[in-house]
Amino acid sequence: MFVIFVLYTACVTLISSQKEDPDVSKCPAKLTRNQYLAARGDMCYEFVLYKTRIQTQAERECAVNGGNLVTVKDKSMEDFIGDMMHKLRYDGRVWIGLNDIKTEGEYHWSTGENATYLHWARHEPTFFLSAFEDCVILDATKHMQWLDLPCHIQIRLTLSG
Repeated sequence: MFVIFVLYTACVTLISSQKEDPDVSKCPAKLTRNQYLAARGDMCYEFVLYKTRIQTQAERECAVNGGNLVTVKDKSMEDFIGDMMHKLRYDGRVWIGLNDIKTEGEYHWSTGENATYLHWARHEPTFFLSAFEDCVILDATKHMQWLDLPCHIQIRLTLSG
């Protein structure tokens, strides 16, 4: 499975490896082999950190390459994403595949899985704007915490360093 993030984006795609293996050779051939591509376990991650996208564009871009926006199932995955963003000298925000589009207040991943791990920033999700904020970003400027935002917002992110 392949996953991309766009606010920037990170897409994730399933690959054949079943172990912790940083070898990107098992990633889909159409993905460019560069510092923005990483493998972890049976997943391949592409970090698209220099294109501004709304959430639906980010999700479509991931799907074109056979993936989806990243699913953050636990702290370990969140740390991996944070470590990669740090390695890439990026300290902004990225779309993740979490949303409550179908039912307000019920968060699901774009893969259809229920959300069991959540890392909301203080005062999030924003309940008084809940009807407008259905998509979620991971914010490196807030210690990898999550914020809910309108899905149609384009966020221009910056590169540090």
